[in-house]
Amino acid sequence: RGEPTFINLDSTYPNQVFTILIWGEDRKNVGELPRVGTHACASGVIQDYRGGPEIVVKNGEQLTH
Repeated sequence: RGEPTFINLDSTYPNQVFTILIWGEDRKNVGELPRVGTHACASGVIQDYRGGPEIVVKNGEQLTH
């Protein structure tokens, strides 16, 4: 579905405890991404993807850092 950006929390893939996903088509609406080692907060519906929780972020209002 395009060029995804994955923000994996706590550890790298495949051992992350949570993933924030931004699809390529939404990237321009999200703006600046959090830097490695900083705090991030995402809001939205938590869904299960292959046994792990994730939130799909579509705009900058859903992601703060």
